[in-house]
Amino acid sequence: MVLQVHGVLSLAGALAGALGDNCAVAIGPYSRAAPVALTGCMPRPFAASVMGVVFIIVYIAAAITLPDVLPQAWPVQAVYFLLAGVIWVFPIRWLMLWSVHKR
Repeated sequence: MVLQVHGVLSLAGALAGALGDNCAVAIGPYSRAAPVALTGCMPRPFAASVMGVVFIIVYIAAAITLPDVLPQAWPVQAVYFLLAGVIWVFPIRWLMLWSVHKR
């Protein structure tokens, strides 16, 4: 990804700070329109969004198919759906905290 910075090179420093610890920002030799290349990283919020969407799709698929193998007794079904409706919160919470550098 290449970002054009017109006249203000301090934007590259701010951008590097926002992208995280593992990102490197290379500033081109031109002062008027310096290309800033973001090399070797993916911002945490974007990565967390992708991982979150994949997790939710897999979780929903598992939550839909698992009741077919459970006993058909209503107490078992009630406990399952109660747990399945709450458990997904914990991995998503961890992912959200990780994306904002709190983990």
